[in-house]
Amino acid sequence: MPKRRPVSKRVNGSRLADPRGVDGNEKSRAAERRLRILVADDHAVVRLGIIALLETQPGFDLVGEASSCLQCCEKAAALKPDVVILDLEMGDCGGVQAIERLAEADPEARVVVFSVHVNDCLVSDVIRSGALGYVPKSASPRHLVDAVRTVCSGNSYLDPGISSLVMARLSPRNGRANPADLSPRESSVLRLLAEGKRNKEIADTLFISERTVKFHVRALMQKLDARNRTEAVTKAITEGLVRG
Repeated sequence: MPKRRPVSKRVNGSRLADPRGVDGNEKSRAAERRLRILVADDHAVVRLGIIALLETQPGFDLVGEASSCLQCCEKAAALKPDVVILDLEMGDCGGVQAIERLAEADPEARVVVFSVHVNDCLVSDVIRSGALGYVPKSASPRHLVDAVRTVCSGNSYLDPGISSLVMARLSPRNGRANPADLSPRESSVLRLLAEGKRNKEIADTLFISERTVKFHVRALMQKLDARNRTEAVTKAITEGLVRG
């Protein structure tokens, strides 16, 4: 009787590498196992939507969900997921700090950021902090699925729109980095900063949350290469971005 050929699962045309680094016969068994995914987002509707999407995908196993950074870190340490889909703006922690805390809780987990924010400075910080994927919440569902499969195959993933933003920022022009290119929302926040308004006042004026204001202020400081809000406003006035 002829020997049966071993069956191996393929992801993006290549055999899936074992994310936990086992050797020998365990590799072939690990290659056939389902990808373990943890979803962290403080908005229940978004979180459940992600779960509903990924549960339809072959080879995906949703092992847990979290509504805060602390809960995400605790579950990552206990469940040992292959991938964590992470929102950057949760109540108890946000941005780079969330990724750093998660890395301490489970260094082996691959992080795919799923965020409403798409500014190039934030994306660069997130990638430098160890995230392997970044997908905006405005992207099509297919992009999030592609990101999960890509990072599990050992590669990084940037949504095409974000990738072009980051490359534009890094591209040289006359030997210098490109000047700050502010979004309409960042321009509005900067104008209110120049008027001396606090985060809560800016949030109330623009009908956004204080957390969102903080994200925009951080992005402005990075784009203007400023150490604090005052320096950001001073540079913005000097460069003619706002009136003094």
